[in-house]
Amino acid sequence: MEDDKLKKLFAGFDPEMASDACFMSGLRKSMEAVEIVRQHSMAMRRKNRKAVVIAAVAGFVSGVLFTLLLPLIGEWLQTSRPTAMASLALHYRMVAWIAVAGASALIAKNTYDVSMSVMGAGEHS
Repeated sequence: MEDDKLKKLFAGFDPEMASDACFMSGLRKSMEAVEIVRQHSMAMRRKNRKAVVIAAVAGFVSGVLFTLLLPLIGEWLQTSRPTAMASLALHYRMVAWIAVAGASALIAKNTYDVSMSVMGAGEHS
């Protein structure tokens, strides 16, 4: 019984089809839009990779430079010796390593942000 109802329903179903030219035009527009998004995505991926490499190099270089300056920081703390820095002078290495890591990470992050803005990451192709 239900099969007869379904057969009647589908027997009267005759959808109006758009012309081939309209269909092809719509399909072409859709494919062009997909291609534009794909190209933009690939460009953003390339820019992101370049910015990450630049940021990693900047973070590494700043970390090396700050590490080379650690003995100078220690000497400065040993010679200045105000009362507030007396305990810091004894344990300056741990504090200095934390400061070096923080400064290097901050420099790397800011370098990434600047690199992305210079390369025009926010622009639309």
